[in-house]
Amino acid sequence: MNRVIHYLAGLFLVLALTGCIQVEQTLQLASDGSGVLMLRYGMTEETLAQMEAMEQMAKAFGNDEEDSTSDLPFEFDEDRVREEFAANQVDGLELRTVRAETVDGWRYMNLEIAFDRLELITEHEFYSDNRLTLQRNAAGHYVLTQYSGDEDSFGLGNSGMELDELEGAMLQQMASLFEGMRIVSTVITPSAIIDSNADVVERKRASWIFDIDQDPAVLQRMKTLEMRLVFDGKGVTLPTIDTQAN
Repeated sequence: MNRVIHYLAGLFLVLALTGCIQVEQTLQLASDGSGVLMLRYGMTEETLAQMEAMEQMAKAFGNDEEDSTSDLPFEFDEDRVREEFAANQVDGLELRTVRAETVDGWRYMNLEIAFDRLELITEHEFYSDNRLTLQRNAAGHYVLTQYSGDEDSFGLGNSGMELDELEGAMLQQMASLFEGMRIVSTVITPSAIIDSNADVVERKRASWIFDIDQDPAVLQRMKTLEMRLVFDGKGVTLPTIDTQAN
């Protein structure tokens, strides 16, 4: 999810034209620390066409520098996705599924990435902006956290801007430009969830939902949220991890 958040501010002029982006990310963890990351992202065909036109215009004017349209975390060509994954190959990661589809004017890409150990997914660019920790508490339960807020969440790392400059009216203005945006991040645990700050919690499933149409303040929430859940440690043996975002 963070990889998406990282580019949102750079996209706002383009997305203001048509507005929509959808992302569903599901992290399924097995009791031995292996698992699967499933990612589905989509944009309207109108948005993609406008982005491509902007990129062609930039090339026509001799702009050889990388622009926001060529540096997006969204790729809708199956072969290019496979090539990019292979170019950043990490031992213990396997790209099982790559499938593009068009549904009702939306272009979607579906990915399934298997991992031998949980921390490996943060070593690949598909998930590299996350900081993820897994610790065991005094009661023997596991505490999984994913951090999504830092200065680069809105692409401000080299701008000299402080996060508090995005407060109030500016975030509200950006919210109107992102009308239709919906991002869902789900974690499926190997044992029952005991506690979580997720929006929806079922027995072994926790989901954080960022829907700007339902919550205009969602950009503020995305900027600072620490996604956290605690699940039962009985019958589960996992290595503790603390991965720092790349």
